[in-house]
Amino acid sequence: MKKINKKLLSIIASICIVTVVAVSFVVTGFKSDASSNDSSKRTDTSHVISEKDYNIISNNEHKYPDFIEYDFGDYKGSDSVSIDTKVESNVKKNNILVDGKDSENIVIGILGDGFTKNEQDKFNESVKQTTNYLMSTEPYSQMKGKINIYSANINSKDSGVSYNPSDNRDTFFGTSFNHDGIQRRMKPKSYEQVKRVTNQIIGDCDATIILANDTRYGGSADLYHKLIIMSLTDNMNAVIVHELGHILGKLQDEYWSGAPSEGPNMTQDKDSPPWKDLIGKDGVGVYPYEENPSWYRPSNECAMIGNSEEFCPVCKRQLIKNMNEIISNKKK
Repeated sequence: MKKINKKLLSIIASICIVTVVAVSFVVTGFKSDASSNDSSKRTDTSHVISEKDYNIISNNEHKYPDFIEYDFGDYKGSDSVSIDTKVESNVKKNNILVDGKDSENIVIGILGDGFTKNEQDKFNESVKQTTNYLMSTEPYSQMKGKINIYSANINSKDSGVSYNPSDNRDTFFGTSFNHDGIQRRMKPKSYEQVKRVTNQIIGDCDATIILANDTRYGGSADLYHKLIIMSLTDNMNAVIVHELGHILGKLQDEYWSGAPSEGPNMTQDKDSPPWKDLIGKDGVGVYPYEENPSWYRPSNECAMIGNSEEFCPVCKRQLIKNMNEIISNKKK
């Protein structure tokens, strides 16, 4: 009986360790270095799920909107995955919103994955909706005349995207769900391929968006590659607007991500926050995070929290400032 108890205790201890590690991974967010960007990590199949299971998970977890961002930090390497897929020679960029030279404006490229030749109208409509939503949201609407948006119709052989990295669905960028143990996290097969194709068709972009032809909730935002992937869900445009806040505004999350960092809209300096001059205007204050009261944000309602379609005044100002800096640096 004593031997059985010792064995049982050992098993329970092992389960507890694995559980703590898994919870820590999801809560703190994905931070990667060069060693975690090889093909074996990117095609991990240890968390393979069925389509039925994904539907259950997707429909029952998390409040609106559920962000799926991560950051490759200082990783400067390249993919170890070789992709030979070539863009058809007749693929051209579509001018969705062009108000000046790319060298003097913010440039956003929108591509699709999992759209067959017969589904390009569906992609075009999604691009239109995303553009209209973005340009009707402040402060992007205030930057009209300084933002160029392009798209490209790239055909995939198969419709939709893979549920797992190991699936054989044949799409142009090989986008799939279920990366890094998180079912809703989506990645392309090769970031280098995305960059190469984007540069080939559209040119150098300040942000690239891949719309994945799937209605299950999922996506990702990679800050190093300036890439957003988003599936075609009801709240996809709200999520895209939020993620562009990171890429174009260098904004921090105002919901508690578990990975706090000093930034223009997040601080531990209660007495002299970066937004000190705006305190008292339009609801701006110094609000502690319930999850960690030693950290503060400027508002309790903002697109960077996810409980509002609008940015708070602090985030609006920072977005305009940083986008103008991006444009200014292009002119140098």
